Amino acid sequence: MVPLHEFRQYRRSEVEVYSIDKSFLDLGNFYNVNLQDYARTMKDTVRLWTGIPVAVGVAPTKTLAKVANQISKKSAKASGVLVLTDERHIEEALKRTEVGDVWGIGPRYARKLATFDITTVWQLHNATDAFAKKHLTVAGLRTVRALHSMPCIYLEMIPPARQNICTSLSFGSTFTELDEIKGGDGHPYRALHHQDPRPEQLCRRAHGFPADEPVQRPESNLLQQQHR
Repeated sequence: MVPLHEFRQYRRSEVEVYSIDKSFLDLGNFYNVNLQDYARTMKDTVRLWTGIPVAVGVAPTKTLAKVANQISKKSAKASGVLVLTDERHIEEALKRTEVGDVWGIGPRYARKLATFDITTVWQLHNATDAFAKKHLTVAGLRTVRALHSMPCIYLEMIPPARQNICTSLSFGSTFTELDEIKGGDGHPYRALHHQDPRPEQLCRRAHGFPADEPVQRPESNLLQQQHR
């Protein structure tokens, strides 16, 4: 994420780390800047500094930016960078994108929308606010408005606190006593702490369960299987 934060410092923009492989950069104060060239520079810089190929989508809202990002990965002409700021280009992009691929819809709502003959994002774009709120809830209404270049989902600069953490551990040998597990280096609570080490986090409840050792075949049988 270092290269992206370098771009943020250059223009004093905000960065939302959405997931391990996705981030949003606010370009609202990028006046008199060629966004196509800037996005290309960003893509090339990340590749140069990290060796990781990335795609960059630029648009008025986060929802449209994700559409641009998806198309940029598949389009040889875009070659990993697509800027959607012109209304004609946005319309073309939405017409070629299936409704289930837009952020906030998913397979279940896509099947429901198909019963109303809405199969592309452009058709969803043309749906009324009343229709979206009735059949897709308020979250779907935000999606439809975002397709109209109306920002409804803003950058989250402070990640929300995690309500629960799930971790799964296996040990290198079989334990029969609880004290053996408590004293091991692979104590499950240590793994949980590594996932969210913030000191203000308070664990109120932890669930664990033992499991029987799986039945193992004799080593001779394994060798016979490998030579077959």
